[in-house]
Amino acid sequence: MRKLNNDEIITVNDPLYVKWKDRQNEYQQMLSEIVGYRYGYKPSDGDLTTAFTYMFLHGSASHLIGNMIFLWLVGCILELAGRRLVYALIYLLTGMISAMAYWLVNQGSTIPLVGASGAISGIIGAYTVLYGMRKVKIFFSLGFYFSTARVSAIFLLPLWIANELYQLFFGGVSNVAYVGHIGGLVSGGALGFVWAKMLGGVKEEALTDDHSDRIASLMKPVCKACGA
Repeated sequence: MRKLNNDEIITVNDPLYVKWKDRQNEYQQMLSEIVGYRYGYKPSDGDLTTAFTYMFLHGSASHLIGNMIFLWLVGCILELAGRRLVYALIYLLTGMISAMAYWLVNQGSTIPLVGASGAISGIIGAYTVLYGMRKVKIFFSLGFYFSTARVSAIFLLPLWIANELYQLFFGGVSNVAYVGHIGGLVSGGALGFVWAKMLGGVKEEALTDDHSDRIASLMKPVCKACGA
């Protein structure tokens, strides 16, 4: 695409150049009007602005809803457990680091990356580190069998990273940015460590089993405003 846009494939000496260039310009103008293409992160451009804006865009309603469910499940607890500004900064920083990780292995790609998955992976990474050896309840499935178990949160981080690596190398062709997820998980874990060790840690009462009551009370005005 770079060669095509730089007139290295259809050159100025080609008899069809003028006609092709007019249509190419029209095509680029149409692309620029598509929100996902304009504000999604394209590794070939290396634009830091879109490395920020891409995390607020999604490819479909199911893509958005799925991400927001995970953001609420994990993010709500972290917001209650610590400083809101720190939580927001971790979200935004890990989202951008996720884009950089994606760039490292897809530098020539012109396909825009969209979605909050990288930033949410960062929140999950921070969550596992901040919970540390505390036991959290997880759901698991072994094909025909599924159940719940309580495990130390910190053990989930390498398991999540291993799963993303498996999907990346053995999951077949996919539009999912697994490299971005890995970048988010690793950077989120690192920033969670900084949060715990250097920024005063988190409120212990928010990391206990009774935090669900407070979350429910905070959700009431939201549900009321939405007419739910």
